[in-house]
Order: sequence, then C-alpha cells, then structure tokens
Amino acid sequence: MKPSHKEMEQQDYYLRIRQEQFCLAATYVAKALSHIPEVQNVVLFGSVSGPLEKEVRRFRYYRRFVTKVAHERNDIDLAV
Repeated sequence: MKPSHKEMEQQDYYLRIRQEQFCLAATYVAKALSHIPEVQNVVLFGSVSGPLEKEVRRFRYYRRFVTKVAHERNDIDLAV
C-alpha cells in the first residue's frame, strides 16, 4: 500500500526536527570547543550543513513506490 500524504508529511516533519536538533548540537559542541586555546577553527560539514533534499529512501517501503522524502541525517561532521 502506497504511503499516504499524511504519512509523508509526518516523515518530513520528523526529519526536519532531527535536522534542527543536529544543528543545535553542533552549535553547542562548536562553542565549547572554541574555548580551548589550541583550537583555531571549528567547521561543520557533511549532510547536516546543507538544506534537506528530497530523495527516495533506502527502505523498501519507500523504494517500492518511488516515494521521495527528506534526506535522513545520522551524524554530525565537525572538523577541529
């Protein structure tokens, strides 16, 4: 059964909230690291640093119907 419009909206909402939480966590870590005298720069990179893009997720449920939802973020990439 194809995912409903409501299911897709809920999934996108969840992924947007997750993106915001990752960005907030990265901000806290970067601020904490910036107080260490040896640290010259802290850079956020990778998937969290950009806007959420729609893609067909790796899960069979979404691939089967070629359903696009926001990209799933799983980690924060910081260069110190």
